[in-house]
Amino acid sequence: MKATAVAHPIQGLIKYHGLKDSTLRIPFHDSISVCIQALQTITTVETNESFKKDFLTVNGANLTGRNRKRVEVVLQKLKDITGYSGHFKVVSENSLRKGHRLFCFRLRCPWRGHMHRLRLHCRLSNSL
Repeated sequence: MKATAVAHPIQGLIKYHGLKDSTLRIPFHDSISVCIQALQTITTVETNESFKKDFLTVNGANLTGRNRKRVEVVLQKLKDITGYSGHFKVVSENSLRKGHRLFCFRLRCPWRGHMHRLRLHCRLSNSL
């Protein structure tokens, strides 16, 4: 089986503080975010009996360490729900590469008494 999805990234404007469940990454409370329709993430998930292990890549790089573990948690949940016992190939490509910023400004949070940085990450291009 092979399926591909296209999603547009969101950027948090008011972010939650802390997680209710750090493994599943469930926040204590809601946040306010905006969708950046000009950008996209294309992810393909494939199963095949010949796979001997999970293949996980983002932007052409194999996932390792903490990033890999975060994806493996989701894949394990999918296996638990479906009863699937094989391996996955997950390939994800982002139109936005890490580190590109359209603008950045600081927002003072009076209830916390310190500065929080609010960044909207957007790739500068003619298509925006």
